[in-house]
Amino acid sequence: MSRRFQGLLDRYTAIRRAIDLERNHPHPSLLRLMRLKRLQLLLGERIRSFVELSAIRHASVPRFVPAAARPPHAGRYSPV
Repeated sequence: MSRRFQGLLDRYTAIRRAIDLERNHPHPSLLRLMRLKRLQLLLGERIRSFVELSAIRHASVPRFVPAAARPPHAGRYSPV
């Protein structure tokens, strides 16, 4: 897992805990809850876009094909 992704997950978890603490507070601040939830949504979007981009990068990496699996003249110029 990359450090950037781990950092995003850690921040998301910390914000989630802060939301839970604020909800369970005897007098929760609605403004603070709203700000925390907005921040949570933004981080969730960042995490989703990070996962999408890493999946695209992973899918577009050239694959190594062993010589035994290739057709006999793959990639060679063959005059007609």
